[in-house]
Amino acid sequence: RRVHGIVQVHVGDKVPADLRLIQLKATSMRMEQSQLTGESASVLKSTDAISVVDCELQAKTSLLFSSTTVSNGAGVGVVIATGMHSEIGKIQEAVEKAGEEDQSTPLQKKLDEFGELLSKVIAVICVVVWIINYKNFWDPMHGSVLRGCIYYFKIAVA
Repeated sequence: RRVHGIVQVHVGDKVPADLRLIQLKATSMRMEQSQLTGESASVLKSTDAISVVDCELQAKTSLLFSSTTVSNGAGVGVVIATGMHSEIGKIQEAVEKAGEEDQSTPLQKKLDEFGELLSKVIAVICVVVWIINYKNFWDPMHGSVLRGCIYYFKIAVA
């Protein structure tokens, strides 16, 4: 899908789409793109063409990426990608795919099995304690059989 448009950006502007820098409006231009690449320092941008087709994002010095911020200078760029087709969109898509995958580790599987077994054992113990106290349901101290059942149910759960 082709997107066309010319965008001018200045210091403090957030880049609205992935842009190919075609003109500098200052002597230099620096971008804050840490949310995309993890770099703590701002990156110097230029209008020079990229010599390698499939290089990492840090080497794409003539591209301004969507959601990055201009930290110094100004320039004009041509829109090359928007939305999910931009670099930040590709990252978001990869994160969503990774979140959909359910990859339980062997330890997680064992802990799940143990949790299920433990809950069954506890349920059996509660029932046994409640049955042991069956004869005490009619104790006049409780006031009624229902209150006796509830009292010994609380005891079993505790």
